[in-house]
Amino acid sequence: MELSPRDKVMAQILQAPEKLGQQVGFKDLTAELHGKWIRKMIDGEGDYTLQAHRGSYKSSCLAVAIAILMILKPKRNIIFLRKTDSDVAEMLGMVSKILRTQVIQDIVLRYWHKALVITGESMNHLSTNLWHSPMGAPQLLGLGIRSSMPCMT
Repeated sequence: MELSPRDKVMAQILQAPEKLGQQVGFKDLTAELHGKWIRKMIDGEGDYTLQAHRGSYKSSCLAVAIAILMILKPKRNIIFLRKTDSDVAEMLGMVSKILRTQVIQDIVLRYWHKALVITGESMNHLSTNLWHSPMGAPQLLGLGIRSSMPCMT
């Protein structure tokens, strides 16, 4: 059975999400490791804790994964927690920048047959025209919890 054009777009992105990351500006993402992380963030089941050394591009992978989720699975809302409000603002800024790239604009046009528009944006929330909430919730909500993250095992 042949894939629909939409399924082809999704399959292409999920097959090598690190390549999309490279196209939106994260030139140091590598296929084997970073692609695996991004796919796990997008399609993984249950809780997922990513532990890696400083400078391993964990945040870059997360920003790419969030952007992909926002465009391919826009009926899901996302809550992003970090220790400080400034850490939240930094991540939402990266996601916003990714969503504004031409490559993402082209993907959304091919996938949804309409232009991507950021409809709401601040230091702690981000929404696009692909998202509709009857309660007015943002598509991506970021919260600084002002303390260390608890370790759950």
